Amino acid sequence: MQAAAFDTHDLVKRLTGVGMPEPQAEILAAEQFLTLHERLATKRDLTELKASNKRDIKVLEVRLKHNLEALEARLKNSLEKQNTEAKSNLEALEARLNNSLEKQNTEAKSNLEALEARLKHSLEQQQTEAKSNLEALEARLKNSLEQQQVKTKNNFKTQEAANKSNLDALEARLKHSLEKQNTEAKSNLDALEARLNNSLQKQQTEAKSNLDALEARLEQYQAETRNNFKAHEAAIKK
Repeated sequence: MQAAAFDTHDLVKRLTGVGMPEPQAEILAAEQFLTLHERLATKRDLTELKASNKRDIKVLEVRLKHNLEALEARLKNSLEKQNTEAKSNLEALEARLNNSLEKQNTEAKSNLEALEARLKHSLEQQQTEAKSNLEALEARLKNSLEQQQVKTKNNFKTQEAANKSNLDALEARLKHSLEKQNTEAKSNLDALEARLNNSLQKQQTEAKSNLDALEARLEQYQAETRNNFKAHEAAIKK
C-alpha cells in the first residue's frame, strides 16, 4: 500500500510555533517521516499517528508553556533583585558622596576661617607695630626738636650777652632755622606716615586677594564634585 503524503514543513512550522527550536523540530519531522515510510503506514495508521502527534504536541505545548512561565518568573525575580541591589548601591553611593562633600565643605570652611583669622591677626599686629613705630619716631623727633630749641636758646642767650647789637639778626636766623627744621621734621613725618599707610593698604589688598582666590578655588572644587557625582549617577543608571 502506498504511504500517505507527509508534510514535514508543516510539522516543523507547528513545532517552532509552540517554541521548539527549529533544528530540533526539523530532526523530529525527519524522524517521523522516516518512521512512517518504514512502516508503510495505512490510512488508519496515519490517522492514529496524527492523533498521537497532536497529543504529543499538546503535551509539548503544555510543558513548553510551563517552562516559559517558570523562566519568566525567574527572570522577573532576578531583575527585581538586581534593581533592588542597584537602587541600594546607588543610595549608598549617594550617601557616601554627600557625606564626603559635606566633610570637604566643612574642612574648607574651617581652613578659610582659620586663614581669615590669621590674616586678621597679622594685619592687626602690623597695624599695632606701625602705630608704635610712628609714635616712637614722633617722640624722638619731638625730643630732638626740643633739644635743638634748648641749645639754640642757650646759644642765643650767650650771643645776646656777648653781642647785643646782633640780637635781631641772630633771632631772625634762629627763627628761620627753627621753622626750616620744623618743616623738614613735619615733611619727614608725613612721608613716613604715607609709606606706612601705603604698605598697610598693600598688605590689606594682598590679604583680600588671597582670600578671594581661596573662595574661588573652593567654589570650583564644589562644582567639580557635584559634576562628578552627577556623571557617576548617570553612569550607574545606564
